[in-house]
Amino acid sequence: MEFVEYDVEQDREAYERMLGITGGNRTVPVIVEHGKPAQAGWMGRGCIV
Repeated sequence: MEFVEYDVEQDREAYERMLGITGGNRTVPVIVEHGKPAQAGWMGRGCIV
């Protein structure tokens, strides 16, 4: 499966997109499929950025 990875700690535009997709949730990773969040965090858990 192809994917694109963004470093939201280094890329401010990616960070802003992440907040828009997740409704302000800052937990990573965020997996997006077809423009919609499929999962935030790893197995229900994640790191706050």
